Amino acid sequence: MAAAMSLNGIFRVTVLVPRWGELWAGVASAASGIALIQLISREALRHERPPIRQRFAISSLWFLLTVAFEFTFGHYVDGKTWSELIANYNLFARHLWPIVLSTLVAAPFVWGRYGDAGETSGSR
Repeated sequence: MAAAMSLNGIFRVTVLVPRWGELWAGVASAASGIALIQLISREALRHERPPIRQRFAISSLWFLLTVAFEFTFGHYVDGKTWSELIANYNLFARHLWPIVLSTLVAAPFVWGRYGDAGETSGSR
């Protein structure tokens, strides 16, 4: 997931921002990031139906690893200040990262409910 989301971010910066500007590139990148998270999560949990406690553990682990990656990579590799990194969590400044992150946290609860392919909520 980290690789897919990193590529999504690279695509946003190198392709979308020059064409659409920061705001619309951010919207498109958030939408594609949410789609990537959901697709990867669905595949990761496709053959399991983890109990609710395990879904909480998966959700918490994914959240912690993602935030740790964002701050570590952003600061030490990308050279951003801690203030810049924290600013990405401000919805009032039109930063959509908290929405993307919330879909990551929700994914184990959405996809962990379903077992093998073909099972839907209507078949319960």
